[in-house]
Amino acid sequence: MAGSQTQLIEGLNALTAGLILLTAFGMVATRQVQGDMACHILGAPNMALHLSNRKLLSVECVKKEGASPFMFPKASVLRFDFAAYGDMPALKIFWYDGLKETPKIVGVPDGEWIGDLPYPPRPAGGRGGAAPGRMPMGPMRPPGNEFRSPGRVFNWDEFQALKATTEQLRVPPPDGSLFIGDKGMLTTGTYGDVTRLIPVEKMKDYQVPLGKCDRCKTVVEPLVSTQWF
Repeated sequence: MAGSQTQLIEGLNALTAGLILLTAFGMVATRQVQGDMACHILGAPNMALHLSNRKLLSVECVKKEGASPFMFPKASVLRFDFAAYGDMPALKIFWYDGLKETPKIVGVPDGEWIGDLPYPPRPAGGRGGAAPGRMPMGPMRPPGNEFRSPGRVFNWDEFQALKATTEQLRVPPPDGSLFIGDKGMLTTGTYGDVTRLIPVEKMKDYQVPLGKCDRCKTVVEPLVSTQWF
């Protein structure tokens, strides 16, 4: 019975994945900018750059692949132009949909990890384990370091241990954000986790400031999020 249920769920997932590609039922190709992952991936840019408070000036599809009269493109690049806000200048955001690998970006060193970090494979059948050939749901982390949304603060020692591991790392599909400014670049994962400067060597001596309560100014857990109280 369990096997039949698994096959049914996988069949429904495949059907849903096909339907979302149709303009009559879906949003856009693989990452659904309007209705699926944008609320997560654009969360950090929205909070940091106050996108919801800015006037949206224009939206343009600057590139698309595999478009048809009845299906969304298999891959596309969308450009959003936002007006200035307060003392913050105008900006543009590029949304890459359907990426299979991280694009080449001027100033980003070859081999640099952008967005979500690779992770060791989980044991099959274990907590969060995956069936053969299936991608597990999120990275494996030691006890006390489980997944949290919007995510963990970057830790240099943990990052170096990940780079030095002899295990075959699983590389997730390209996800997350890259901020490009006048003074440099930084990247963050899908849920605002492990935000770090690029190149990452700049983080070696960087001290992440502790978060403080908006009202009493006491130190709170350093999550990259707004405070809901």
